[in-house]
Amino acid sequence: MISELLELCDKNKIVFVANGDRSSPGKYQKRFPVRIKQPLDVPNTPGRLWSMDFMHDSLHYGKRFRTLNVFDEGVREALAIEIDTPLPTERLIRVLERLKEIRGLPCR
Repeated sequence: MISELLELCDKNKIVFVANGDRSSPGKYQKRFPVRIKQPLDVPNTPGRLWSMDFMHDSLHYGKRFRTLNVFDEGVREALAIEIDTPLPTERLIRVLERLKEIRGLPCR
């Protein structure tokens, strides 16, 4: 039975992961193809690439809040940080429009 299972795993490129309990067979996970490692293309001039990130946390009394962070990846500068409990889409658009007026759009 185990040899048949191992042959099946090899044929379908599936890895058998034991979960420590001998009564159940465990989980099957697909094996991903080997990734070719390449260096990341990070610009070193300001205004070429921006990134946005949402984060969330809660205060000590349980109230939750979210932050919107906009970064210039060339110089690793925070262009905008917006913090609020509800962070609606209209506010996100307003922040990006303000950055467009002040800094101009990034090249990419």
